Amino acid sequence: MRVNVVNGGDEAFNALVYPQPSSAVISYLKNNIESAMSTVSNMSQGFIDNVKRMYSSVNGSEALLNGKLLTMNAGVHLNQNVIYPVHNFQDTNLIMQRYLMSCPEVSELNKNNMCHGFQETYLDLEEGVYGTDRTDYRDVMSGILTYEGEHGEGVFKRYYHTDGVDLDFIDKLSIITTWDNARKMINDRLDPTDPDNLWDDDDRLC
Repeated sequence: MRVNVVNGGDEAFNALVYPQPSSAVISYLKNNIESAMSTVSNMSQGFIDNVKRMYSSVNGSEALLNGKLLTMNAGVHLNQNVIYPVHNFQDTNLIMQRYLMSCPEVSELNKNNMCHGFQETYLDLEEGVYGTDRTDYRDVMSGILTYEGEHGEGVFKRYYHTDGVDLDFIDKLSIITTWDNARKMINDRLDPTDPDNLWDDDDRLC
């Protein structure tokens, strides 16, 4: 049995257990708070300030950033829809399985039937599409500056993919970090997509 310990109080617990509010919830709160502020004139200023602070605690960029960074520090998450960097691939949750399978090196192994591919839990929504053509890959790399070339000669490029999921910087950083960790495992001839038998000698990549 393994135990992950994270230092913190109520905010730390909430950041780890509960996902970020959806854009619809945030929009609802914003619209209703603004409506209340404009129509009710007899509220005390203290009450109004408290309501604004409540909204900021939910939607403030600093609060969201702190929650994401806390999740990254924890290294594991209870919610299957939270993006966080994976270091121990036996802890890969469902959404990170999806993005891990979009890593070009992992995708190439999957194409050639050379990896486990989270067979019991992963649902491929783009069967037959591999590598940089996958939508998830393009979502991650959209807006990211990359260098293409070798021996000191090349060009910097930035691509934009506007039709997919709008990932924020912390999410992209978490996924790219996971990809880098997966590449290290592949270089060691280990399969980052096999959570059950990851460390067995018989499970090493051919």
